[in-house]
Amino acid sequence: MSLKQEIETWVSALGRYDNNEFEDALREFENISDTSKILFNMGVIHATLGEHEKAVECYQRAIRLDSYLAVAYFQQGVSNFLLGDFEEALANFNDTLLYLRGNTMIDYAQLGLLFKLYSFKEKVVEDHNVIDEAIREEAEGYTVFSIPVGVVYRPNEAKVRNLKTKDYLGKARLVAASDRANAFTGFAGSEIKNAGRGVEKDDRPTDNISFAATNLVKPGLQSRRQQSEPPNGRNAFPPTPPPENDKPAAMSRGASVRNGPKPHACEAQHSRFKRPKHKI
Repeated sequence: MSLKQEIETWVSALGRYDNNEFEDALREFENISDTSKILFNMGVIHATLGEHEKAVECYQRAIRLDSYLAVAYFQQGVSNFLLGDFEEALANFNDTLLYLRGNTMIDYAQLGLLFKLYSFKEKVVEDHNVIDEAIREEAEGYTVFSIPVGVVYRPNEAKVRNLKTKDYLGKARLVAASDRANAFTGFAGSEIKNAGRGVEKDDRPTDNISFAATNLVKPGLQSRRQQSEPPNGRNAFPPTPPPENDKPAAMSRGASVRNGPKPHACEAQHSRFKRPKHKI
């Protein structure tokens, strides 16, 4: 069984327990009864039902898996006391003090059990005042301390939250597709729009287009060193330039010679004009 399935079963069994469906809770806990915490919970449920022999058995199984589980020794002593086996109960309480390891208290909250086990060397909380009352009345009508009803081991809340499926990536969206004729594959909207656009035409009057543009431009001529993609339609002219007042100041011919780009040495050497030799 995976960890996810184990926690889901644990949560389901706790739901049964909280609804006082103790038999159903025991059946579900039995499916994951390979840890000391679950066996301890089963012991508490049997004790709630008054089945202290079965409770003692569960506590002993829990101790075999975790010999330092002081609260299991304590609850085993409670069940043995209620069974009238006082010698065994005394031994259980003695083991409880032993595995408290000199501490006056163990807080099991961080392990999932909302219970604090005290050594009772001194009264710590208000509930401990019942000790004085029991002494005054010679324990008539009193019983031993025990874990309150409803207090059992519960899984970490963060782990329970993580059981729910989380959609980190969101729902899948179709952003690229091929048309029925397999003419293209890409963003369908833009492809369809561009497919119907065709070649852009120059709407300027013929008189405003230079002779060179209409007669000397070679649409199929491409540079071998061109880094960027060529325009889609080479027959289309570039867009109309901005007005003169928006253009940057033109560089004079003298300035272009002084400040313009210089050819490399090898290129300059080949770019010189050689004077023809005339025969005298």
